[in-house]
Order: sequence, then structure tokens, then C-alpha cells
Amino acid sequence: MKPKPHSDRIVEGPSEDAALDNDNQNTLPLSSNKDAVNRRMPELFPDEWNYVLNEEGYASFISKRCEHATGYSIEELQKVPFFMDHIIYEPDQKNLQKFRKTPSEHQSDDSTISLRIQKKDGSLAWIRHRFQRHFDDSGILIEERGVNRDITEQQLHDQLQSTLLTLIEYSNDHSGEELLRRFLDETERLTGSTIGFFHFVEPDEETLNLQVWSTNTVKTMCKAEAVERHYAIAKAGVWVDCVKDRKPVIHNDYQELSHKKGLPEGHAPVIRELVVPVIRANKIVAILGVGNKPTLYEDFDVQIVQRLANLTWETYRRKEAEENVRRGHHELQAIYDNAPLILLLIDSKGRIVKLNTKALENTSVSRNKLLGKGGGDLLRCVHAFENELGCGNGKACQTCPLRGTVLETFRTKQPVVGKQVVLERHNGSEYELASFELSTSLVQTDEGSCVLTCLEDVTERNKDKRQVFLERERAERVIRGTNAGTWDWDLTTDNISISENWLKALGYSREKWKETTIERWHQTIHPEDINTFRNLTENHLSGSSLYLEIEFRQSHRDGSWIWVLAHGSVVEWTPDHRPSRVSGTYQDITDKKLAEEQILQQNHEYQRLNRQLEKAAKELERAKQEAEDANRAKSDFLAVMSHELRTPLNPIMGFAQLLLAETSEEDKREWLGLIQSSAEHELSLIDSILKYSRMD
Repeated sequence: MKPKPHSDRIVEGPSEDAALDNDNQNTLPLSSNKDAVNRRMPELFPDEWNYVLNEEGYASFISKRCEHATGYSIEELQKVPFFMDHIIYEPDQKNLQKFRKTPSEHQSDDSTISLRIQKKDGSLAWIRHRFQRHFDDSGILIEERGVNRDITEQQLHDQLQSTLLTLIEYSNDHSGEELLRRFLDETERLTGSTIGFFHFVEPDEETLNLQVWSTNTVKTMCKAEAVERHYAIAKAGVWVDCVKDRKPVIHNDYQELSHKKGLPEGHAPVIRELVVPVIRANKIVAILGVGNKPTLYEDFDVQIVQRLANLTWETYRRKEAEENVRRGHHELQAIYDNAPLILLLIDSKGRIVKLNTKALENTSVSRNKLLGKGGGDLLRCVHAFENELGCGNGKACQTCPLRGTVLETFRTKQPVVGKQVVLERHNGSEYELASFELSTSLVQTDEGSCVLTCLEDVTERNKDKRQVFLERERAERVIRGTNAGTWDWDLTTDNISISENWLKALGYSREKWKETTIERWHQTIHPEDINTFRNLTENHLSGSSLYLEIEFRQSHRDGSWIWVLAHGSVVEWTPDHRPSRVSGTYQDITDKKLAEEQILQQNHEYQRLNRQLEKAAKELERAKQEAEDANRAKSDFLAVMSHELRTPLNPIMGFAQLLLAETSEEDKREWLGLIQSSAEHELSLIDSILKYSRMD
């Protein structure tokens, strides 16, 4: 028998346990009648096929799906006694024989085993084989019933998962090339191959590099001299058909290929091969191939090799990235220590946990004494001297631009680049205003989350350009923000400047809305939101919050209301450290608010429907229970009626027969015959009534 192409698509259905359980609940007398057997073995499962063998081992019933599962017709299988023994893959037949038990050990037992079958076309498939054998009192087989379920995809998944876990663990302490070779060894094992290779493809898709062969290929299969590290694909053999076709290629008839180029001297003979490409971003980046499987390569093998090829690529690239990170760590440490800028690592409490050599040039204090201190202690900020606890405890520390920027980075997790900050510091002989260009970024360290702070002292550079610097800061404040609109509030004059695009969003032109006071601006805010607006603004100005963030409704010129999200912060202070200017952005979030309201309404509706469904489910369960109770009551009634009605008839019929046997008088025999026929008629009526009740 030779095995026919099959579909690897697995459709989940009830388990094979359900098939045999269903059969046990509908047991009929053992029979070779095909219709009766068919009723005992219903075709309920899309990925299962059933059979029944008679006492001679020939199939009295085989479900139609068997033809698709094995490639054989039902007629072919019915000609072979114990046909399952003939389609089980030869290496698994011993397992099946060991699993079977003798009749003396058990009767009518059922057993389950997973094994492979060989189809008519020679391909293999995994099945879960379950069977029941029935024997007579002398141990002679009466019948065998079986259920087979295709578990090919499940077996593939389990094997791949186990292999993946093993390879991930292996990758932790082995080099990239060792990892590639181990992947090839596992691919050979799963496909039953004896040759394996993995090649990377250059971006031009014309050149191979880093060619790796499996352990078995190097040791026992291939004695050819190693090819160069880089190799032109155009010179390669037929296995590069996968590059031309951009899909997996199977050559099960390698010797018959007309376009093969031959093998190098010492190369292992190739009987058949399977080669798959690894494609990323529509580019072939690698090729994995196996060869010389004892049987034909099929779709099942393509799935295994393709998945492992992709895993090989991803794992190797991850391993390569990890090695690059380790090398880069040492390089970055050297750059950090020798950078010409002040570099600090500051924790969430504002304390220095690390600093570079350049930072120490600004102070005579040792590195160890600065660790755990604030940035102001390092830069000799005057406010760090206002409290014996140092930086972070002075009167103006809460509004410090350096401290505020570090905290902003912790809050938003977004970097700040090139921010200009001004600190008042003591240079050792006098007080001065020092300008710094500040950049920050959140990083993860052994100490936890920290902000990498980069400071460049630009005081000397900016001394002659102070006015230009202030003007540029104001321009950046106006430009900064979102497309929705910007605002700039001068607290010294109480005037607020609104960007052109935000005025348009409110329905005004610049001519109809000139610079105005904050109170005039408050008049455009919804009455229900004005108190919240004022309170949050005051909290920010008093230093209770680092940033201003408010959602409120604002009136449009046409009388409607739009929802607004305002962001802002204090950007300038007076000499006595009071806020003097606040800048920020406005954003129209009306659509977002409407969407949130719709979502809320939908959630309420979903909850209402869910409650209705739960109520309906409970009513259905109650109705089901009532129906089951009624059915049990009916069964109990029929059993009692059958007993009570038959019991008095049995003695009547029995005594009538005895009297008939003992008397020869015609008139008495006539009377007794009448009694007996009436009783039999009554019994027939009872049977008819009970049969009708069962049908109902």
C-alpha cells in the first residue's frame, strides 16, 4: 500500500472520547450489518475517521473521511485484514504492538496511543488512535472498533515549542555561530535529515556570507573544502531556486534535475533537499536547507523548516544585538567619563548618583562627597546655601529651572534637548548669573530610573548676547506647543497674548480680538468650569504643581461651546523669585469628549444587554432543568406502569396454561382458551401503549 496528498488544515471538533462515549450509550447487538454498525459509529468530527472490524479482522465499516486521511479508498482498505497495521508508519509499528494487550488480560477494553500513519502517497501524518476490542468467553475476537484523529499540527506545535525553549536556553552562554549550528542540528532531528546548512544573504540578494553547516554535515557527510566566507549566489547549485522563486523549494528527485550544476569534490551525495528563504521587509536575508531525509519531503517538513528558519534568524540577530550592546557598554562608559560636558545621573529625589570627570572641575569637593547631593551643590547655586540640607531645600528650589526640568523628564519620560537655564551661583569670590544649556533623558540604571543630565556652561558665550538670548527665548515660547494654539501670559501687566490660529478656532480675527487681560479671557470660560480653572492656575503659580493642565469649555463666537485642553508652566521669574510669565498651549478636544460620552453610553447599553443575557441564560437553565425533571418522572412512571400492568397478567396466563394441560373437557378448554387469548390481547395492548409513550 502506498500513501495521497492531504490538507494540513486541522478543524477542531469534539474529542474522540466523545465519539466512543456516544457509541457506548447507543450499544446494539454485535452484527456485521453495515447499517447497524454505521449507526453505532456516527461521523461527528471533521478531523476524525472511524472503523469497525469483524471477527476475521476485515472492515465491516469505515467512515468516508478515511479516504481523505489516508489516500486509500474504502474498498482498498476493506480487502486487507487489520488494515491499521498496514498503514501505521513502520518505525511506529513496534510501539503499537507493545501497546496492544492480550484477550486474557482484559475484555472490551479501550486504549489510546499517538503514532504516525503513512499515506498512499508516502507522506506521514500523526494520529491519535483509540480502539476497543470485544472478545467472547473463550478469548476469540468478536469485533474491534476504532477512532482516529489527526493531530499532526498539534505534534508539530509541541515539538517546535520544546525545541524553541531548548534553543533559547542554549543561546544564553554560546556564541552566534554555535547557536546557528545547534539550530541546524535540531532542524535535522525534527525532519529526519542528515544534511543541514544556513547562509546569510547580503542586501543585494546576490551574495552569501557566514555559511554554517550542521554538526553531522561537517563530521560525517561533507569532506569538501570549506568555501570562501562570501560566495556569489549565481555560482550556487539548484538549492538557490528558493531565492529565484522567493518561496520554499523541495527537490525530492535531485538526481533527475536537469539544471543541477554538480557537487564539489568530497561533498556528500544529495538524494533530496528542502530549502526555505527567510524574508524580511520583502528582502531575502537568509537561507536554511536540509537534505537526505530517508523518505520524501512534504508540506509537513516545510512547516517545520520554515518556522525554525525564522526562529534561527530572529534568535541570531537578538544574540548579535546583545553582543553589540555589551561591547557598546564599555565604549559608552569611556565616552561618559571623558566627555567635555558636565554629565550627571540624578535620581527621582534630585540626588546625584553618578558624575563624570568634567563635573568635578567645577568644585573642589571630592566625588564621594558629591554623591547623594543635589545638582545645585555641584554648581554652587546660591540657594543651595540657604539651608544646611543643601540643594532642594532653599526658598527658590521649587521653581529652579534645573530641578524642574529633571522632574519634568521623570514625569513625561520624554527627553529635553538644548534648554537654556540661568542659575545664580557663587564662583568662589562673588555672586554671578550663570547660563547653562541643559539636556535631559530618562535612563534605566542599576539604581533604578534616573535622569541623565547634560550641562554645558555657556555663561561666557552669552554675556554679550543677553538681550538676543531673551528675545530668542520669547520667540521659542510662542512657537512651542501644538498646532491648536499658543498663549503667553505676562503676570506683571496681566495681559495675555493668543496665537492667530487659536483665535480662528474661537471664530475671531486679530482685528476683533486684540491683546487683553486675563479677566477678559476668563469671561469666555464656561461658568461651571471657571472655579476649576482659577484654582488650578493658582496652585501652579504658588508652586504646588510643576505644570498647568486644565480641561474646560470655552465659548465660540457663534454661541456654542468647545472643549479645550490647556497646558502651560511658569517660564520666567522676578528677581525675588515670583512667577512673572506663563506660557503654554491650547488644544481643541471637543471630538474626544464627544467620543468619550458615546463610549460611556455604549458601555451602559452593553451592561444592560449583558444583564438581559444573564437573565435569559438563567431562565433557559431553569427550563432545561424542568424538562429534565419531567423526562425523569415520565421514565419512572413508565417503569412502574410496565411492572404493575404486567404482574397480574403473568399468573393468569400461567394458570390458564396449566389448566389447559390438565383437562380434556371441551367446554372448560374453551373457557380457558378464552382467558388465555384475552390475557395475551391485554398484554399486547399494554406493550402498544408503552411503545407509544416512549415515542412521545
